[in-house]
Amino acid sequence: MKSCCTKSRYANLLPVAKAAIAVGSTLVPVRSNRSIKRLTMTRTALTRYFLAVLLALLAIAPVGHAHAQSLNPPPPADAKCSTNPNGTLCHFDAIHSGTNVANWNNVVCNGFTISFTFSAATHSDQQYDASGNVTLEARHVIFTGTLSNSTDPAKIVPYDGNFLRTMNYKANNTLSFSGRMTRVGSPGAPVAKNVGLLILNDNLPDGQNVIFAAGQFDVDPALPMNTQPLCAALS
Repeated sequence: MKSCCTKSRYANLLPVAKAAIAVGSTLVPVRSNRSIKRLTMTRTALTRYFLAVLLALLAIAPVGHAHAQSLNPPPPADAKCSTNPNGTLCHFDAIHSGTNVANWNNVVCNGFTISFTFSAATHSDQQYDASGNVTLEARHVIFTGTLSNSTDPAKIVPYDGNFLRTMNYKANNTLSFSGRMTRVGSPGAPVAKNVGLLILNDNLPDGQNVIFAAGQFDVDPALPMNTQPLCAALS
Protein backbone atom coordinates (compact mmCIF):
# COMPACT_ATOMS: atom_id res chain seq x y z
CA MET A 1 0.00 0.00 0.00
CA LYS A 2 2.84 2.39 0.87
CA SER A 3 4.72 1.76 -2.33
CA CYS A 4 1.54 2.35 -4.31
CA CYS A 5 0.95 5.80 -2.79
CA THR A 6 4.58 6.81 -3.27
CA LYS A 7 4.46 5.90 -6.94
CA SER A 8 1.24 7.86 -7.40
CA ARG A 9 2.75 11.01 -5.84
CA TYR A 10 5.74 11.03 -8.19
CA ALA A 11 3.56 10.24 -11.15
CA ASN A 12 1.57 13.46 -10.50
CA LEU A 13 4.78 15.57 -10.54
CA LEU A 14 5.90 14.37 -13.97
CA PRO A 15 3.60 16.65 -16.08
CA VAL A 16 4.62 19.64 -13.96
CA ALA A 17 8.31 19.01 -14.60
CA LYS A 18 7.74 18.68 -18.34
CA ALA A 19 5.84 21.97 -18.45
CA ALA A 20 8.57 23.75 -16.50
CA ILE A 21 11.26 22.50 -18.89
CA ALA A 22 9.23 23.75 -21.86
CA VAL A 23 8.98 27.26 -20.36
CA GLY A 24 12.54 27.74 -19.12
CA SER A 25 15.55 26.20 -17.45
CA THR A 26 14.23 26.73 -13.91
CA LEU A 27 11.66 24.36 -12.51
CA VAL A 28 8.55 26.51 -12.08
CA PRO A 29 5.26 24.79 -11.24
CA VAL A 30 2.65 25.39 -13.91
CA ARG A 31 -0.93 25.04 -12.86
CA SER A 32 -2.57 24.67 -16.27
CA ASN A 33 -2.09 24.84 -20.02
CA ARG A 34 -4.19 28.02 -19.98
CA SER A 35 -1.40 29.91 -18.14
CA ILE A 36 1.12 28.84 -20.77
CA LYS A 37 -1.14 30.05 -23.58
CA ARG A 38 -1.71 33.38 -21.81
CA LEU A 39 2.06 33.86 -21.40
CA THR A 40 2.66 33.03 -25.07
CA MET A 41 -0.03 35.47 -26.20
CA THR A 42 1.44 38.25 -24.01
CA ARG A 43 4.90 37.74 -25.46
CA THR A 44 3.50 37.82 -29.02
CA ALA A 45 1.62 41.06 -28.35
CA LEU A 46 4.72 42.71 -26.87
CA THR A 47 6.81 41.60 -29.84
CA ARG A 48 4.31 43.13 -32.27
CA TYR A 49 4.18 46.36 -30.24
CA PHE A 50 7.95 46.84 -30.18
CA LEU A 51 8.18 46.01 -33.91
CA ALA A 52 5.60 48.71 -34.68
CA VAL A 53 7.54 51.25 -32.59
CA LEU A 54 10.78 50.34 -34.38
CA LEU A 55 9.21 50.80 -37.82
CA ALA A 56 7.80 54.18 -36.79
CA LEU A 57 11.23 55.34 -35.58
CA LEU A 58 12.85 54.22 -38.83
CA ALA A 59 10.27 56.17 -40.81
CA ILE A 60 11.20 59.48 -39.13
CA ALA A 61 14.92 58.90 -38.64
CA PRO A 62 17.42 61.05 -40.64
CA VAL A 63 18.63 59.54 -43.86
CA GLY A 64 22.01 57.92 -43.41
CA HIS A 65 25.00 57.81 -45.71
CA ALA A 66 23.89 54.58 -47.40
CA HIS A 67 20.53 56.06 -48.42
CA ALA A 68 22.13 59.35 -49.45
CA GLN A 69 24.18 57.49 -52.05
CA SER A 70 20.96 56.77 -54.02
CA LEU A 71 20.48 60.51 -54.60
CA ASN A 72 21.40 62.06 -57.97
CA PRO A 73 23.87 63.63 -57.76
CA PRO A 74 24.96 62.20 -54.39
CA PRO A 75 25.79 64.74 -51.67
CA PRO A 76 29.18 64.64 -49.91
CA ALA A 77 29.75 61.80 -47.45
CA ASP A 78 29.47 64.13 -44.45
CA ALA A 79 26.18 65.74 -45.56
CA LYS A 80 23.30 65.78 -43.08
CA CYS A 81 20.14 64.60 -44.87
CA SER A 82 16.52 64.11 -43.87
CA THR A 83 13.70 62.57 -45.87
CA ASN A 84 9.90 62.62 -46.06
CA PRO A 85 7.31 61.39 -48.59
CA ASN A 86 7.99 64.43 -50.81
CA GLY A 87 11.77 64.03 -51.05
CA THR A 88 15.09 64.66 -49.30
CA LEU A 89 16.91 67.74 -48.03
CA CYS A 90 20.68 67.73 -47.46
CA HIS A 91 22.92 70.31 -45.79
CA PHE A 92 26.70 70.39 -46.11
CA ASP A 93 29.69 72.72 -45.81
CA ALA A 94 32.84 72.87 -47.93
CA ILE A 95 36.11 74.75 -48.26
CA HIS A 96 37.52 75.56 -51.72
CA SER A 97 40.81 77.19 -52.66
CA GLY A 98 43.09 77.82 -55.61
CA THR A 99 46.52 79.36 -56.19
CA ASN A 100 47.63 81.26 -59.29
CA VAL A 101 44.71 80.02 -61.36
CA ALA A 102 44.83 81.44 -64.89
CA ASN A 103 42.36 83.62 -66.81
CA TRP A 104 40.13 85.11 -64.12
CA ASN A 105 36.71 85.84 -65.67
CA ASN A 106 38.43 85.77 -69.09
CA VAL A 107 39.57 89.36 -68.60
CA VAL A 108 42.27 90.41 -71.09
CA CYS A 109 44.31 93.57 -70.42
CA ASN A 110 46.96 95.21 -72.59
CA GLY A 111 49.72 92.61 -72.71
CA PHE A 112 48.54 90.36 -69.87
CA THR A 113 45.69 88.33 -68.44
CA ILE A 114 44.71 88.02 -64.77
CA SER A 115 45.55 85.15 -62.44
CA PHE A 116 43.78 84.61 -59.13
CA THR A 117 44.31 83.05 -55.72
CA PHE A 118 41.36 82.48 -53.42
CA SER A 119 39.93 80.72 -50.37
CA ALA A 120 36.15 80.19 -50.13
CA ALA A 121 33.80 78.75 -47.51
CA THR A 122 30.40 77.49 -48.69
CA HIS A 123 27.22 76.20 -47.06
CA SER A 124 24.78 74.34 -49.33
CA ASP A 125 21.15 73.26 -48.99
CA GLN A 126 20.30 70.68 -51.65
CA GLN A 127 16.74 69.47 -52.31
CA TYR A 128 15.77 66.21 -54.04
CA ASP A 129 12.38 64.96 -55.22
CA ALA A 130 10.80 61.64 -54.20
CA SER A 131 12.68 59.90 -57.04
CA GLY A 132 16.04 61.10 -55.71
CA ASN A 133 16.77 63.70 -58.42
CA VAL A 134 18.08 67.11 -57.37
CA THR A 135 15.57 69.95 -57.83
CA LEU A 136 17.17 72.96 -56.10
CA GLU A 137 20.55 73.96 -54.68
CA ALA A 138 21.12 77.11 -52.63
CA ARG A 139 24.79 77.83 -51.84
CA HIS A 140 26.05 80.65 -49.62
CA VAL A 141 29.60 81.63 -50.62
CA ILE A 142 32.09 83.78 -48.70
CA PHE A 143 35.58 84.22 -50.19
CA THR A 144 38.74 86.31 -50.12
CA GLY A 145 41.73 86.34 -52.45
CA THR A 146 43.99 88.30 -54.76
CA LEU A 147 44.16 89.08 -58.47
CA SER A 148 47.54 89.38 -60.14
CA ASN A 149 49.17 90.39 -63.41
CA SER A 150 50.01 87.17 -65.30
CA THR A 151 53.31 88.59 -66.57
CA ASP A 152 54.27 90.42 -63.35
CA PRO A 153 52.90 88.48 -60.34
CA ALA A 154 54.17 91.13 -57.91
CA LYS A 155 51.36 93.41 -59.09
CA ILE A 156 48.27 92.35 -57.16
CA VAL A 157 44.96 93.68 -55.87
CA PRO A 158 42.71 92.08 -53.23
CA TYR A 159 39.21 90.88 -53.98
CA ASP A 160 36.38 89.30 -51.98
CA GLY A 161 32.73 88.30 -52.14
CA ASN A 162 29.70 87.30 -50.09
CA PHE A 163 26.71 86.07 -52.08
CA LEU A 164 23.99 83.45 -52.56
CA ARG A 165 24.07 81.18 -55.60
CA THR A 166 20.80 79.35 -56.37
CA MET A 167 20.31 76.73 -59.08
CA ASN A 168 16.69 75.78 -59.83
CA TYR A 169 16.76 72.57 -61.89
CA LYS A 170 12.98 72.39 -62.14
CA ALA A 171 12.84 75.85 -63.75
CA ASN A 172 14.89 75.00 -66.85
CA ASN A 173 18.21 75.24 -64.97
CA THR A 174 17.69 78.83 -63.85
CA LEU A 175 20.81 80.11 -62.07
CA SER A 176 20.70 83.21 -59.88
CA PHE A 177 23.30 85.21 -57.94
CA SER A 178 22.41 87.76 -55.29
CA GLY A 179 24.63 89.89 -53.06
CA ARG A 180 28.25 90.97 -53.54
CA MET A 181 29.56 88.49 -56.08
CA THR A 182 32.90 90.31 -56.48
CA ARG A 183 34.58 93.39 -55.06
CA VAL A 184 38.06 94.17 -56.41
CA GLY A 185 40.33 96.54 -54.49
CA SER A 186 40.12 97.84 -50.94
CA PRO A 187 36.62 98.08 -49.38
CA GLY A 188 36.79 101.87 -49.36
CA ALA A 189 38.11 102.25 -52.90
CA PRO A 190 37.05 99.36 -55.14
CA VAL A 191 38.21 99.39 -58.76
CA ALA A 192 35.52 96.96 -59.93
CA LYS A 193 32.57 95.08 -58.50
CA ASN A 194 29.69 92.77 -59.33
CA VAL A 195 26.84 93.45 -56.91
CA GLY A 196 23.06 93.07 -57.14
CA LEU A 197 20.83 90.35 -58.60
CA LEU A 198 21.69 88.37 -61.71
CA ILE A 199 19.46 85.61 -63.15
CA LEU A 200 20.76 83.37 -65.93
CA ASN A 201 19.60 80.49 -68.10
CA ASP A 202 22.41 78.03 -67.46
CA ASN A 203 21.61 76.09 -70.65
CA LEU A 204 22.94 78.97 -72.79
CA PRO A 205 26.50 80.33 -73.24
CA ASP A 206 27.73 83.59 -71.68
CA GLY A 207 26.41 86.62 -73.46
CA GLN A 208 23.17 84.87 -74.42
CA ASN A 209 22.02 83.59 -71.04
CA VAL A 210 20.94 86.70 -69.11
CA ILE A 211 17.30 86.65 -67.98
CA PHE A 212 17.47 89.56 -65.55
CA ALA A 213 20.15 91.87 -64.12
CA ALA A 214 19.87 94.66 -61.55
CA GLY A 215 22.90 96.29 -59.94
CA GLN A 216 26.47 97.02 -60.97
CA PHE A 217 28.41 94.42 -62.93
CA ASP A 218 31.87 95.57 -64.04
CA VAL A 219 33.63 92.24 -64.54
CA ASP A 220 30.97 89.58 -65.10
CA PRO A 221 31.50 87.63 -68.35
CA ALA A 222 27.73 87.28 -68.84
CA LEU A 223 27.42 91.07 -69.29
CA PRO A 224 29.41 93.84 -71.03
CA MET A 225 32.48 94.47 -68.87
CA ASN A 226 34.27 97.63 -67.78
CA THR A 227 37.78 96.32 -67.20
CA GLN A 228 39.85 99.48 -67.69
CA PRO A 229 40.13 100.45 -63.98
CA LEU A 230 41.08 96.87 -63.04
CA CYS A 231 43.69 96.58 -65.78
CA ALA A 232 45.15 99.95 -64.73
CA ALA A 233 45.44 98.79 -61.12
CA LEU A 234 47.46 95.74 -62.23
CA SER A 235 49.69 97.52 -64.80
